[in-house]
Amino acid sequence: MRWKRGGPLPTILAVVAAFLIGLSSNRVYDQTSKLTECPSSSSNDSPSSWLGITRPRGWGGSGSMGMYKDDDSSSEMEDVGSGGRRSRFGGKGGEVEVAKGEREMARDAKMEEILELFGQAFFDKSVSYSGTNHRLRRILRRALAGESISIAVLGGSITGGHNMPEGASKEGTFHAQFFSWFEQTFPDAIHSFHPVGLGAFGSAYFANCFLEHVPAELDLVILDLAVNDVRDDDFHRSFDHLLRALLTLPSAPAVVTMEFFAIPGWIPMTTAGSNQLDSSRYLDIPSLSLRNPLLPELLLHPQRIPDFYGRLPFPDGVVDPRHPSLRGHFAAANILAYHFWQQILYVEAHNSERDVALEKLAVSRIGMVDEEKEGVYVPREARTKEQHEIWNTDRSFRKETNWGSRNEDLEVVPRMALLDAYHPSKFVPPSVPQCMSLSGTRKKLTILSTTKGNRVDEKGVTHFGEGDGWYEWQSSPDKKYIISKSPKAEVTFAITVGLGDVKLWYLRSTDFGLGIVRCWIDDDESHWTRLDGNWDAQMSIGVIGTIQQGISPGDHLLHCILEGSEFRISSLITG
Repeated sequence: MRWKRGGPLPTILAVVAAFLIGLSSNRVYDQTSKLTECPSSSSNDSPSSWLGITRPRGWGGSGSMGMYKDDDSSSEMEDVGSGGRRSRFGGKGGEVEVAKGEREMARDAKMEEILELFGQAFFDKSVSYSGTNHRLRRILRRALAGESISIAVLGGSITGGHNMPEGASKEGTFHAQFFSWFEQTFPDAIHSFHPVGLGAFGSAYFANCFLEHVPAELDLVILDLAVNDVRDDDFHRSFDHLLRALLTLPSAPAVVTMEFFAIPGWIPMTTAGSNQLDSSRYLDIPSLSLRNPLLPELLLHPQRIPDFYGRLPFPDGVVDPRHPSLRGHFAAANILAYHFWQQILYVEAHNSERDVALEKLAVSRIGMVDEEKEGVYVPREARTKEQHEIWNTDRSFRKETNWGSRNEDLEVVPRMALLDAYHPSKFVPPSVPQCMSLSGTRKKLTILSTTKGNRVDEKGVTHFGEGDGWYEWQSSPDKKYIISKSPKAEVTFAITVGLGDVKLWYLRSTDFGLGIVRCWIDDDESHWTRLDGNWDAQMSIGVIGTIQQGISPGDHLLHCILEGSEFRISSLITG
């Protein structure tokens, strides 16, 4: 799905106000004006927070955006006459003055209102990891210069706007609201937007199939995958794989993660976001979180929980504890906008020729080792007596500078994945596997042939060869599968193998009575792999199953036969 929009759109706050009208049936916050009309910083009344709970004046921070801070700099605004304002940034390099035009003033004033609405503490908590923001600042500098920016969002059903109020699932999603803000902030170009929200799909799918949905020439990618991933090493590896695949695209996009959270009551409140944060910090990816600031508030004020989650279609009015309401999406959109605004202020204050030249030194690449220049460390390798003495007496490190801060290395992708064991020269090469997906737009997964399976009647009697074969089916527009419910039904797919891997993306669940398949390549049925659609995890999500590795390059056939009651396949991946 691709939207292209040009020109100013209604503001985020106006959009939210429009959608909140008439939502009383959802028991959404009854005083919607407090959400859409931010209290003025000059008001003498104590403002209500966006949670609907009255706070004393000054709770969570000042009412204006008086100070912008990073590790060693700060800013404050001063009027410079009717034509604009000037921002003063102080830091190690001395004071820098940045003149503000009317458009920048309006932008900053709007963000000051957002800060007044949420409170400074909310945004402080929302940053799980900021890092250098070097890639993001590079993209924002281009946007400030009037260039077009291509933005993709990859996520699950939250990105898809599931169980939001009727009519709000498109314009009311966090990414749609954020993109509206982005267009208004950078109105000198037509930006492109590519949102992909697939229910029950996570990192393992997108790591292999994201190019089925978005173009390769991306500038910015926002990831919403914390809820759909499981907190284990396999999903962690998939997330790391996805980050590496995105960062090593020729267009060198910036990547930002947004962590939502679910509270259904039968799974831990911590999801894969904790594991994902490890990889984000390792690869210097800004990580933002709705969970950090909101979950403690909801646990303190549980009567507000229904206001921040959607409603299940049946039974009517029951809270859906997995998918945010319009209010939850509104909060996430502003977390993104606020973080981006902070980086915009930084770029505007560091806009000299020297700043730009230093920024261009960074090139997105995998950090390969020059062994002749750097040498290598080999675990358990003994040191000579001379080397040991040098190590004991050497103090040259005290004169070294810029540890981890060299401009030319700021966008280097570490050569090894975080879950790898250290190796002196191993590296993870860029990898974009071939993907055939029912949900994709380029290479659709199709059945080459299928045979009928058995039918079991209501008395438990098996009728051999009287069942169905495999066929396409969908449980919702974004959940499409090739399935069979007939034991012994066989399906065959034509595949082309490059590096030797064949994998299936299939559904696992405790709820749907899913069974088992056996899969093998070509006529070598003795080397089959068993995939189980059932598991104990209290969630229904797609996972990756490896059928075989080390297959010779070229054309092959993949065969699968149903051994249980039902199986659902959505994608086939070859590497």
